[in-house]
Amino acid sequence: MEPNPRGREMGSVPIFLTPEGERSPLLAGLRSGDLVNLIHRTHVSQLPPGAERLAFNRITPTQAFQTGRSFGYQPHPELTPERLRMLTDLYGPVLVRVEHFLENNAHLEDFKTSFREAPSSMAVLKNFVDMTLS
Repeated sequence: MEPNPRGREMGSVPIFLTPEGERSPLLAGLRSGDLVNLIHRTHVSQLPPGAERLAFNRITPTQAFQTGRSFGYQPHPELTPERLRMLTDLYGPVLVRVEHFLENNAHLEDFKTSFREAPSSMAVLKNFVDMTLS
């Protein structure tokens, strides 16, 4: 992991599955283009040897990968729109004044209205639990 040269990624955003991701039991129930909730400034700059990329989007080239029975998953299935709004309120000054992720406080308030539920991303969490229990 290293800082993403494209900067922070935050909010409810679509991710897209690779052919390997479409076959992955971890991502069962998640379709290409589904929204996920996330917040991060880092990315996987190089996959581990033998790993397969499972998902990507325009900001983060590797949103999910698998190597053997180990997985990496950038989105946060536990993040609800309410939690994203709380984080945005908490880090608002940093997002606007320090990182320039958002232009101003009006943009910050507008950004908070864009957060959505991501039920298919929650399926990933359930899949992970089911896989570890089997």
